[in-house]
Amino acid sequence: MKLSCTRRTIAVSALSVLFAVASGFAGAKPAHADSIELRFADSFPLSHDLSKQGMVYWMKRAEELSGGAVKFTHYPAEQLVKARALFGAISSGTVDAGYIANGYFTDKLPLNGVADIPGVNSTSKHGSQAYWSLLNEEGLLRKEFLDGNVVPMAFIVMPPYQMVLRTGKVEKPESLRGLKIRSGGGIQNITLSAVGATPVAMAAPEIYLGIQRGTLDGTLLAAISLNPYKLQEVAKSITRGIPFGSPAIGIGMNKTKFDALPEAARNALVKAGHETVTHLSTYLDNQIAEAEK
Repeated sequence: MKLSCTRRTIAVSALSVLFAVASGFAGAKPAHADSIELRFADSFPLSHDLSKQGMVYWMKRAEELSGGAVKFTHYPAEQLVKARALFGAISSGTVDAGYIANGYFTDKLPLNGVADIPGVNSTSKHGSQAYWSLLNEEGLLRKEFLDGNVVPMAFIVMPPYQMVLRTGKVEKPESLRGLKIRSGGGIQNITLSAVGATPVAMAAPEIYLGIQRGTLDGTLLAAISLNPYKLQEVAKSITRGIPFGSPAIGIGMNKTKFDALPEAARNALVKAGHETVTHLSTYLDNQIAEAEK
């Protein structure tokens, strides 16, 4: 009889605990029923306009357009993956999406270097509209990404790159001969060699130390990137109005992950991409004069 009462007491106590736990869950704010967590990596400091107006802008718009279903964990400034390893990290699924600078991956994206031909683009918006329309066709440019298990989500063409030097301004083309100039790769190597400079392969976050230590005489870069990388501290001059090429950069997503998402989430990511291309290219063109100043 005592054993029976004890069992009854234990049972009642257990039920009380279960009801209390259930009540706690009922009072808690539920997570989004279709919440999708995505990992995003890039190489930009958070102060960089390409982060704020590009990478972060795309993530925020995707979250908004999905009604909060899509969420991102952001790893900026090479916290998770180095700039030159990002294509592979996206392709393998180490991260779900991230930044891609086409010039860093000429072995995988040789034809996508077309935007970097000097003199082709006069503004970011002009070049971006043309390049992005080609990337959205089922052609060779898009195929290079898809063959690497990467879906192009938003790509722009940068404003024409200028030459930033740690010495005074260059008066004659002959003055460039023998200078060690950082190159983003691909056609930039050909451009620099054509003017007699020596191209040095290097990711953008490493430029500051290269110039400071004298292993670089300068770099090809858009003026918009000078302040975020603090290059005004180590460089003394920049060219203006010389079209050294306009590299294409953007956001890629792991194709396997993208294809497995619900249609509504895919649509939100794609729409956010289109909006990002227009927003970022327009923003860069509007800011370039002030950045050069």
